[in-house]
Amino acid sequence: MKTPALQLTGLHHVSALSAHIGRTHDFFTRVLGMRPVIKTVNQDEPTMYHLFFGDGVGSPGSDMTVFDMPRAAPERPGNNSISLTTFRVSGEPTFAYWAESPVPEEHQIRGLGYTVVTVPTHQPTQHFLTEGLGLRHDHTYPVADAPHYLVHVYTIGDGGAHAEVHVVVRDDLPRARYGAGGVHHVALRVPDAQHIEDWAARLSALGYMNSGVVERFYFTSVYVREPNHVLFELATDGPGFEVDGPLDGERLKLPPFLEPRRAEIEAKLKPLGAPPSV
Repeated sequence: MKTPALQLTGLHHVSALSAHIGRTHDFFTRVLGMRPVIKTVNQDEPTMYHLFFGDGVGSPGSDMTVFDMPRAAPERPGNNSISLTTFRVSGEPTFAYWAESPVPEEHQIRGLGYTVVTVPTHQPTQHFLTEGLGLRHDHTYPVADAPHYLVHVYTIGDGGAHAEVHVVVRDDLPRARYGAGGVHHVALRVPDAQHIEDWAARLSALGYMNSGVVERFYFTSVYVREPNHVLFELATDGPGFEVDGPLDGERLKLPPFLEPRRAEIEAKLKPLGAPPSV
């Protein structure tokens, strides 16, 4: 079991892929009413936009992030994938406002809700979530359109809609095909940055291959793929997106190691509304 210091507290962010980054930007800002937090690039492939949407300051647990992949084929839903992302609002009466847009501020999205993963077998994922990450198995409920299959609910930290992973177990589905419109990974919150190295060591000791500690400047991460091939990230709450200046969602932000390449990177990035190159 985990030591008391190694405690996750909820969802940190969810990262998806888009073949039409301009349309995606419009959807999150104009339809869902989310704030553009930062415009940056994929640190491993800096010709690719990486956009963050959330509550305006990028509070952990509020962010939906999107990678720009204009040539990516569409995702094919199925097993071994993050199959659903949900968002939190203030209450059920709020849903009445979503028939039209814009939604009044008091009824807008408050942050991420639970994340759903779909896997063909339960036990390997259960062991990873409980023994590896310290989540608790809380309850089960039937799949809505296939009630003989179950969804297992795991809670993070103190629980709540912002701190749940729902695991759908379906042995009848094909494996998902990774692509545009799909989710790349889900990140869970590590509140104390000094313990991120301990998490990497813990996962390694349990036999879960992982990235080791990866410095993302705005937060520090460890990436690990559980036995059913779903990618999880553990990410620290800080230092946060204002570490290098105020947020406006428009100016391209780059981590220090990419800043010397700013002119080169900006020259290769298309405006958000531009069509993809053939």
